[in-house]
Amino acid sequence: MRLNKKAITPAISFILLIGLAVAMAGIVTVWIKSTAGETSEKLVSNVDKDMRCTDTSFNAYETDGFTQCTDVTLHNRGFFSIQAIKVRTDNQVEDIELSTPLVPQEIRTISLNILSLPSNNKIGLIPIISVKEELLACMAKEISIECTP
Repeated sequence: MRLNKKAITPAISFILLIGLAVAMAGIVTVWIKSTAGETSEKLVSNVDKDMRCTDTSFNAYETDGFTQCTDVTLHNRGFFSIQAIKVRTDNQVEDIELSTPLVPQEIRTISLNILSLPSNNKIGLIPIISVKEELLACMAKEISIECTP
């Protein structure tokens, strides 16, 4: 008795090969869609933050009658409320929380409580705004004021 030992027919191997290619294409498609979705969400979020910082603007000047920038008057000229201010002196940065947000077009005097002025008598003020429940420091909007020694 003779046994007929044959390998898988070419038709079945072709079908298996096509099935494997389709399965791999499906896996790659799902992976690309999820990665693209996450990337686009991050990109939109970053662009939103940048646009909000672009629309943030304020003026600051030393309040009359005081020296060493203990009190500074802020004028919010932008479109968003300022939640806090970062104060930069030489190598130190301190956050000053505002009791209530500084709404657009509001002018308010705040106390900075700076213990010692830098050698050049200049301090930097950076606005902090709220974007989707997250505080964002708009570093590009930093302004510098010269304090009376």
